[in-house]
This record gives sequence, C-alpha cells and structure tokens, in this order.
Amino acid sequence: MKCSLYWSVDSDGKTPIDGIAGVTDVVSASFNTLRLIRDAKKLFIVRDNDATRRALKKYSDALLIGESTEPGLPFICSNNPVDVLKVEIGGKTIIQKTNNGTTAVADAITRSADPVFSFHWANIKTIADWLKKQNPSHITLIASGGREEVFKKSHGHLMEDWYCAEALQRLLTGKRIDYDAYFLETRKTMSLQYPAGDPGEEAMTLLFQKKELFSGIVPVFTRIDEGIYRASNSLE
Repeated sequence: MKCSLYWSVDSDGKTPIDGIAGVTDVVSASFNTLRLIRDAKKLFIVRDNDATRRALKKYSDALLIGESTEPGLPFICSNNPVDVLKVEIGGKTIIQKTNNGTTAVADAITRSADPVFSFHWANIKTIADWLKKQNPSHITLIASGGREEVFKKSHGHLMEDWYCAEALQRLLTGKRIDYDAYFLETRKTMSLQYPAGDPGEEAMTLLFQKKELFSGIVPVFTRIDEGIYRASNSLE
C-alpha cells in the first residue's frame, strides 16, 4: 500500500487525485466532525461562505457550527473543540463550516478523489484498520494547513496536521507511533505558529491524547450540491 502526503494549502484545485484520499485538520475541524457525526441527526460540511448560505436555505432547520472570515453568518458555536463538545446537538441537523478543514475536504472531492475521509488522533487506529481492509493500492493523505493571514509566515504549513498524516502513514506501513514524541513536537511548532493562548490548554489536552475518543467512526463525504457534502460514518 503506497501513501503520498501533501498540503491542501498548496493545492492548485485542478490536478486529479487518484483513488482514496484522507484529510486531517487537527485544530480542530477533523475532531469536531467526529463529534458531530456521532451525535447529530445529519451532518453536512460546506466549502465556503456561499455554500454555507445555500445550505442554510436548503436545510432550514439546521444549526451552523464552526468559523468563517465573513461576519454575519449565524454560528451557534465556535470551532473550538471544547465548545463543540459542550453544545447540545442531539437529533439536530448540523452544517459545519471552517476556514481550513472543510475547505480541504471539498478540494479533495473536487479533484476527483473517491472516497474522501477525514482522520484525527481521536480515530487514527480505527482509520488504519478500515484502510487495511479496503486495501487500496494508493492512498493520498492530505494535511489541511492554515489559510488565514496569521499563518502566512509559515506558508500555511501547520505541522500538527503533517504529523498526524505522517503517523497514519506509519500505521499503514506497519510501524509504531511514538505519541509522546509527536505531541511534544506538535506543542513546540504550535507555540511558534499560533497566536499566544490559541487554541487554549483545555483544547490542547482534548486534541492530543493517546485515547481514541471516537473509535469506530470513519467519516466519509458525499457530494449533495455544489460545495455541500453529506458526512456519514462508513462503518454504519
């Protein structure tokens, strides 16, 4: 099984992706997608602000969770995983919009990857087992990175995403993961790349732990409309 790794922020949006692809946005879209798939009635992710407005019109009872650079969108909850875990969503339809993770998923789908899944430390072993059963000849692993102005200095290459993709690649090739080493290095690079205090120690503890909080969930995405995708658990 061959694995290729690349940054979504470097995508030209056109070059086709052959076969299956996985996306990770560690802080925090991929983590939040897992929680939302587990507890929501339905989950849709959207590519951009225009798709968000169309999805809200299409699913008039839906709640919007995440973030945007555009003011005025009716978010009921931020993109911080601490907030997303606390918000009451049982039995509700959710639309998830983020600046990076949902954009990266949409980019992979636009580039003909099929299927597209998302992964995180919180389900990495579940994903590895699932992929081994699928046994594709080639997998593309995509580190989302950051598109916001604050990350321009590092070209949007947020290393926490790369480390998670690299760890999944190691599992798929029969190698062990040194969680402590990965998490230590992640903290070092995030201290250099993120604004002070972001995303907060409670969120860091939640996002980076050896326990697989969302074991048994493999998020996969299906196109519903332009820029709107249904997220569901492939294991159900």
